[in-house]
Amino acid sequence: MSVGAVGIDDDIAFFSNFNDELDIVAPGVNVLSTYTRGRYAYSSGTSMSAPHVAGVAALLWSHFPEKSVQNIRQALEESAQDLGKSGRDDIFGHGLVRADSAYTFLLGGDNGNGNEVVDEVTKCFDDPIGWHDREGTHYNCEWYGREDNCKKYGESFKNQEKTANMACCACGGGSLYSGKPTNPAPSPSPSSSLPPDEEQSNVTCGCPNTCTSDVLARKIGNHGLTLLDQIMWLRDVFDYTEIEACIFMCVDLFSNLCGECDPSRCSA
Repeated sequence: MSVGAVGIDDDIAFFSNFNDELDIVAPGVNVLSTYTRGRYAYSSGTSMSAPHVAGVAALLWSHFPEKSVQNIRQALEESAQDLGKSGRDDIFGHGLVRADSAYTFLLGGDNGNGNEVVDEVTKCFDDPIGWHDREGTHYNCEWYGREDNCKKYGESFKNQEKTANMACCACGGGSLYSGKPTNPAPSPSPSSSLPPDEEQSNVTCGCPNTCTSDVLARKIGNHGLTLLDQIMWLRDVFDYTEIEACIFMCVDLFSNLCGECDPSRCSA
């Protein structure tokens, strides 16, 4: 495969060749890599981007050893994140290599529900949601995503046991969620959400029969916060209603961990 290089903003690198034989692109600008004498160094070049693609191919093969070379190549190309002009072009090829999307592609043509894999979406969310470093709320994932802040400070100023490079999607961290797109949260009726001054113990997440106190006490994500903590945080910081916070947490992000708290299908 012919591999081009892109930078942190997904712009084509000035040194990257482009022609009608280009297949795919990968990160190739200021990539932290191993170096001589046991050191690490930042390097740029297609010699940085090509190993990204080779590594993804090897990862896919480790999960799908029965697949052929052609199968792996097809998965890489058809699951690539489209950049530049719509479809394949001579600058970005099929687009940016995506290990997560290629893995989903190889799972099969559908998921047993008649839904094609291409209808699936993969989202990254900051983990924990709303993370900021120990210097204060100003230094959040949005701030780290500006200019080269991830590169300069991403391994420093840990908070909640995580650095920006671990917590923020903009820095290559965060957590991935794969699933079908969900409809926007419905506008709840006045009786479906709790007033802001209600006690936390009264939170039902819209499902008092199934979203029990045991479920609300589950730790969701990798940062030790319970489902109840997350719901209250979304309400307090982003003005979510209880229902909206529940849908976001238990339908959009963690249906495998608290799906019984789905207000669209559980009885009140």
